[in-house]
Amino acid sequence: AKGSQFLRFLFFGVLLTAGSFGLFSLLVFSGSNPYFAILVSFLVFTTIRFLTYRHLVFEETIQGSKSIIRFIITTVSLVLSNNVLFWLLNDLLTIGVYTSQFFVIGFLSVVSFFIQGDMFSREKARQSFVDLGVAK
Repeated sequence: AKGSQFLRFLFFGVLLTAGSFGLFSLLVFSGSNPYFAILVSFLVFTTIRFLTYRHLVFEETIQGSKSIIRFIITTVSLVLSNNVLFWLLNDLLTIGVYTSQFFVIGFLSVVSFFIQGDMFSREKARQSFVDLGVAK
């Protein structure tokens, strides 16, 4: 089915992003430090996203310890990026805890797709956009 990989990505991406934001919000609402909440929600849902994308979204995946090591490095980079962007929006621009993380998590979800798509199958990720007419 044309574009089915992209549609699976979109479905699981929205679902997991909402779950991550929900966990973040619950932790902050319960009194946790927002940066701690970012770390916990990001690690939990990035791990779920990794497994979901590997087994349910990208059909041909790279296997082995190399992809796990790359996943760990990518996750650390994304968590650091999340904290920096959150700091810019929340602390520097005073947009607000929930709004700041909402924008950051949406942006990083798209970034994550391209990074994880490359980790699993760069050609498959690109072809999904071509199939939908978004790329050439």
